[in-house]
Amino acid sequence: MKLELRERHIFSLLILFLALVSSGCSTQVGARAGESSATATLGDPLINGSLDDAVVRQVAGENRRDLTRCYQMGLADDRALSGQVNIRLSIAPTGGVQAALLTNSTLKNDDVETCILKEVQLWVFPTTEDGDGVEVEYPFDFSNH
Repeated sequence: MKLELRERHIFSLLILFLALVSSGCSTQVGARAGESSATATLGDPLINGSLDDAVVRQVAGENRRDLTRCYQMGLADDRALSGQVNIRLSIAPTGGVQAALLTNSTLKNDDVETCILKEVQLWVFPTTEDGDGVEVEYPFDFSNH
């Protein structure tokens, strides 16, 4: 089968992408060789309610990239920015976040903290088994290493 030029180009890009992924190379946007990378590390949540610890961690993990993006925004102004942010989530029985409250922060960056709160309020958890709401206290560590 003869491939057209465009199809060969797409195929070549796919092969290159697969080679990069399988070699363990970073595909993080904005990362350059030798540069540090900004990360949001998920701490241990304290859960008061019927949601399982693994479920809460899964939802946070699926949304970690958004928290890192908020942190990277702050790093643009302050390369030394780092610290921990503690958030209290009130989760409705239907799984939506009713409220997100900043309970403590060593970041001391209002823009980043506001961004994080806005992102967390968009999270969706499974419905609760008992029909009651859930409270979660979740620490997030932000570092640029």
